[in-house]
Amino acid sequence: MRFIYIFFTFFTLLAQAENAAFKVPVYGGSGCPKNKSLAILSPDGSALSIIFSDYIVLAGGTTHRPFTQKNCDIQIPIEIPFGLQLEIIGADYRGFNDLPCNTKSTLTVQYAFSKGTSATYSKNFIGPIKGENYLVRHKLNTRTPIQSECGTNSALNIKSLINVQTDSVKNPVMSAIDSLDIALNGIPQSGITLYLEWLPCS
Repeated sequence: MRFIYIFFTFFTLLAQAENAAFKVPVYGGSGCPKNKSLAILSPDGSALSIIFSDYIVLAGGTTHRPFTQKNCDIQIPIEIPFGLQLEIIGADYRGFNDLPCNTKSTLTVQYAFSKGTSATYSKNFIGPIKGENYLVRHKLNTRTPIQSECGTNSALNIKSLINVQTDSVKNPVMSAIDSLDIALNGIPQSGITLYLEWLPCS
């Protein structure tokens, strides 16, 4: 069984943000069904881990399917102190592809805070890719800022989708995500890393 670990912690340089906290997340989808996922919230709400075991997408081979996709939607309530707002400034996605010639996989991710703007990123991987790890980096602060409302509680929404497509003879293909992390320092180099920054309200 392949496990996918998701870890969140606050990215902050402001003393006021010490009162911020993650709350129990809501998540679901074919890539993160509740019966195969586990959320662990730290006692002070400053860190959140979600462990997945089923975010692996297969097509061709014994599946006999020419195309398959899985998704995972995560909503994380966040207590935001007065005078501050939170911005997503970047994301790193680490995963694994095994793609014969003439096959492909696509990773699509949408980021948004409740009552805020959203941004969608997509990356295609074209075979042949023989059992390789991958890294996709999203620099979100180079586009329209993805920010929470000022000084009021919000929710961070992350919607991801992986799809794979095999060739005409249905060779087996696979794509997977390893984990998701948010941190300021000492970030584990695996899976998805989300970078958040506190800003003073303008």
